[in-house]
Amino acid sequence: MKRILFPIVVAFTAIISTNAQLITWSVKPGIYTNIEPCWGDMYFVYQGNSIGVINGDGRVIVSPDASRITGFYGGYALVLKLDGGRERIIGVLTSEGTYNQVNDPYYTIPNQEFFSEGFVTVTNPQGYVGYMNTHGSVDKQFDVTYATPYSEGYAAVGEGEDFSIIDKRFNSLQINLPSMSPLYGGSNVYKGEAVVWDGNGSPFRFNVKNGRCDPINDKSIKKATKSQQIDWDYLGCFSLITNRAETVSYDLPKRSSQTLSPTERGNKYGYEQNGKILLPFQFDLAEAFHGNYAVVKLNGKPALLVLHNSTETFGAVPINSEIIYKRNESENLQHNFRITVPSLWNVEKIIAKTKNDNGIYIPTTNNEGSFEFLSDASEDGKKFSIELESDGLKLWSGDIAYNYMKQKIVDSKSESHEGFKPFTVSLKAKNTQADKNNRCYVEATISNPNSETISAMVVFKGSNLLEAVEKRVSVPAYGKIEISTFFKVTKAVTGQEVTVSTTAGGTAKLDGLQLIPF
Repeated sequence: MKRILFPIVVAFTAIISTNAQLITWSVKPGIYTNIEPCWGDMYFVYQGNSIGVINGDGRVIVSPDASRITGFYGGYALVLKLDGGRERIIGVLTSEGTYNQVNDPYYTIPNQEFFSEGFVTVTNPQGYVGYMNTHGSVDKQFDVTYATPYSEGYAAVGEGEDFSIIDKRFNSLQINLPSMSPLYGGSNVYKGEAVVWDGNGSPFRFNVKNGRCDPINDKSIKKATKSQQIDWDYLGCFSLITNRAETVSYDLPKRSSQTLSPTERGNKYGYEQNGKILLPFQFDLAEAFHGNYAVVKLNGKPALLVLHNSTETFGAVPINSEIIYKRNESENLQHNFRITVPSLWNVEKIIAKTKNDNGIYIPTTNNEGSFEFLSDASEDGKKFSIELESDGLKLWSGDIAYNYMKQKIVDSKSESHEGFKPFTVSLKAKNTQADKNNRCYVEATISNPNSETISAMVVFKGSNLLEAVEKRVSVPAYGKIEISTFFKVTKAVTGQEVTVSTTAGGTAKLDGLQLIPF
């Protein structure tokens, strides 16, 4: 008995990119005028001449309205803003990414814009010094205009008759000079001792532990104290004693380890891994990923990328790679393809661009993840280049191919379809909770009510999570077959749907499915 053959649609092998990692925007181009590494996974961001800080995921830590942010010293940095020619402290940033805002008006002291032993020296609007803690509060205010950072638990405050050395509780130490003269000045503490002097400039070595004061015979120190021409280090000690610099050396920036390097093609940068393209070549400049983040420039505008771990597939595949057309009617044939999109992207926001073999873009429309464009037929088939992008980021590129077949005219004398009865189709969900492979299966039963074996194409379509299937089957006379596919489920979803149809008639649909992960 002759089998009846119906026109069918055959899906060729899908061109799909399976990646272990995916890349998306963390910060889109054009939001900031510049982005630079800060510390760890934090980044400096600029809007004109103003600076702020974000974390790698784009969350704003410091709004970009500061004038300057110092380097980190001991895990802390000062956020500053110009105010009447002085730098006002508007916040304290830690290398861990926390930020304490300072509301009261306090200003920096030149060369002392750093925290030492939990305090930074500041001045109030009248110019009197105080000590601000790392939370941004001033713990102690003095009625003097000079103070040093803390060193070994001590600091020097004031000068002349107001000079004293204080401990961490801001208590002044008792200093009695052997000369019986009044104390007139001094340095901060280095290796347990401070240099102090009387009104004549005679220097003494003061031990903070036992309170002893011994004369200093060093000619260089004597000369410096008498003339008050002293070279100070950044902690307020004699630099000729400590050999420390006048200005602080901030900590060297620390970043997360490098994880993925960019590659270049045609003067554009992209990212590859194990020979597979993670992100097509599109950037003017691109740095290596440090941890999960990388700074790039797209069309001259800085942006920040984030790297995600994912096992989901991504790419494009023809829905009907073999297109049947009527004789002499090969113009403007509809070509369809669908995309497999990881859950990180909204399929509705995906833009597909299609180019023919001449490099000319063809208008392409998106209908809930099913894309279509028009082109003419060729007996040898055609290949089209597909580019997928979202929010201005090119996500994927690849080729899809179509073959063409002229529709044959049926000779009613030799192949009569009279008496043919369409297939009947039923559909059920086998499991709404995913198995260990993250799959929720649906099964269709295809029944043939005819007295002949009939071959046809079975097509499953549905929500984006559904694994689409197009498969040729042969159903025996008065028989039935079962065929299944599955949803890929990694998180709870609702409103899922699936439709099954055959080219020999019959259709069934399930919608409103609620699926939960394994």
